[in-house]
Amino acid sequence: MNLRFVLLALLSDEPNTGYGLARALNDDVEHLWDTSLQQIYGELQTMRKTELIEQRIVATSNRRGRKVYSITPQGLVELQQWLVSPPVAQRQKDSFLVKLYCLDRMPSDVLVQRLGERRDESMAEAQELRKKMALVSAGDRERLGLLLTMDAALSAAEARAQWCEKTLARVRDQSSANLQSVQA
Repeated sequence: MNLRFVLLALLSDEPNTGYGLARALNDDVEHLWDTSLQQIYGELQTMRKTELIEQRIVATSNRRGRKVYSITPQGLVELQQWLVSPPVAQRQKDSFLVKLYCLDRMPSDVLVQRLGERRDESMAEAQELRKKMALVSAGDRERLGLLLTMDAALSAAEARAQWCEKTLARVRDQSSANLQSVQA
């Protein structure tokens, strides 16, 4: 998936500015997509050139007008085609797991510290998702997709935290076994 479809999905709800789209990404769907304002504006320009969106300048009280983007009929067609196409599985890219792969070259205390940090981050993420989910009405059909994606992100965060706990126990057990064999 690329940023284009995330932006088309957001713009299919309502026209917005680049900054407004960044806020929506941060507030509603940060559990789905991580991007920068620079990436958003770059993609908006590409989407304008391909006529998936249009831009209009809205006058403001200050000198510069705001650029408001809206989806075009062609953009709606592209979004609809993407929505009905089979999803492409994405492989996880996680630098922490690469470091874990090099476990034999990592000091044990650093590994334990990083696992604890990852566990704590995952637990905090889960807590934040629970708070956000509590604000979304389960009976609101228009927000059901948001609720379901937050639930998937919550499950992933909880699974990461559990994995960290299990991995910490294994590392500690291995460290104890190594210490006992050295002492024997």
